[in-house]
Amino acid sequence: MKQLLAMVIVFVFVLAGAEAVTAAGKRYVVITGTVQQTIESKESALKLAKKSGGQVYEDKIIQIAGQQVGWGVTTIKAKKAWNLNYNGKGVKIGIIDTGVDTTHKDLRIAGGKSFIEGITSYRDNNGHGTHVAGIIGALDNKFGMIGVAPKSELYALKALNKDGTGYVSDVIDAINWCIDNKMDIINLSMGINEDIFYLKEAVDRAAAAGIVVVAAAGNEGKINVSYPARYPSVIGTGALKTSTSLATFSNRGSGITVTAPGYKIYSTLPGGFGTYSGTSMAAPFVTGTLALYKQATGLSGKKLAAKLTASSIDLGTKGKDSTFGYGRIQAPTKKLSQSPPSDEVNGRKAVESAESYVPKLRNLYNVKKEGMYYYFPEPNSPTQEKAYKEYTHAASIVKKVKNRKVRAELTKKLIEVNNHFRRINTYKQAFDYAQKLEYYQALVEDDWRNAAITNETIRNFAVLKELLNKKEPFAEAYGPSNRTAFYEWYYKPAEDLYTLIHDDLMKESY
Repeated sequence: MKQLLAMVIVFVFVLAGAEAVTAAGKRYVVITGTVQQTIESKESALKLAKKSGGQVYEDKIIQIAGQQVGWGVTTIKAKKAWNLNYNGKGVKIGIIDTGVDTTHKDLRIAGGKSFIEGITSYRDNNGHGTHVAGIIGALDNKFGMIGVAPKSELYALKALNKDGTGYVSDVIDAINWCIDNKMDIINLSMGINEDIFYLKEAVDRAAAAGIVVVAAAGNEGKINVSYPARYPSVIGTGALKTSTSLATFSNRGSGITVTAPGYKIYSTLPGGFGTYSGTSMAAPFVTGTLALYKQATGLSGKKLAAKLTASSIDLGTKGKDSTFGYGRIQAPTKKLSQSPPSDEVNGRKAVESAESYVPKLRNLYNVKKEGMYYYFPEPNSPTQEKAYKEYTHAASIVKKVKNRKVRAELTKKLIEVNNHFRRINTYKQAFDYAQKLEYYQALVEDDWRNAAITNETIRNFAVLKELLNKKEPFAEAYGPSNRTAFYEWYYKPAEDLYTLIHDDLMKESY
């Protein structure tokens, strides 16, 4: 079940903060765990909740945060970013709104979906979503206007109807779609004055998935930021009237993260262009700017959001305040270092961890000599088990690295780590072989020196002979110094004994 959500749109010729027509009728949402179902009848909802063990809530109305007018691109210095070839290319943005005019000459929509029951098209029959989309990513095609991130990938997710209203649960479904389809940024130019816990859970899930969520603060001119902008995991956006002054309609409060142009913003509308004002127009400036930083740095989630706030121009009281937040957003004005994708970062960390065991692994197969004595390490060690576990973990992480060149580089390093396990294996075989040689040599030599030769002695002597004929473990042991050590310390003494007593033993008959 779903909850009713509405958005308030403010046109140039409509008073800021004017009431929008709400979605018709009440409906209810039944939430069972992470599953939500919408039902029109409260009685039916209660029955379903009783049967499923879920909870019933009235599906609330959420509102768009208004629209009115186009100096914003200059104010945030987007042109400087474009000159650096930062244009949002490759960045995926989910615009949850009234849909988008997919036939507009100044827009290119990568995909979309309608989440409104009974409506399959995500075409815009209101105008709000199209206006928001243009601010974010209108094309650089010498026609109409240009968005902040003209090469970003825009996805039109229709959750609000022709009146600018819709159900919270439909918005949540759209947010979940963004998570499943790996959006980088979500724009929510809408708001509701009520704290809806499952709306908070949805934006928190998106943030946990590395998506930056941007929302409009609201247009009532109050010290009361609307939801979801007020949630800590969301970038709450206030609207500027000029480059340094807040629009009178813009809400204020601790939920304000940043501010952006939101007064008389020129952008796309179905079939043309128009000028709107509102925090709904400020939010897409933030979304587009985030796309520029995403392309420039490769960052995501909290780190990307931090890059935005750190680069904002402080206004009002020094530091973050309840009017401007961290200040007016600003696009990248200089080349930024590209942070590697998370899969590469994770791959390198995993390989480094596996490589850290290499010195310890060497100690498991390197024979050392001090003076006339050789020291043979015990190959069976908990260290090897820990190292191998780290190696297999790293191998599984490296497989997920998308960049072929980086994956090949990391795989090559893991092959070197794996070589140490192979060396330990050849050493272990040589070590076990040496122990057997030493064991049977001692048995035969004791009997021979004590003149206590028996049939058992002859059998042990035969085993010793068989072992001497099979010297591959020493020959295959890693490293010439290791092979020399094993030969001198184990094989040669056994061979000398065998040669010395062979004739004596063969003369005896038992």
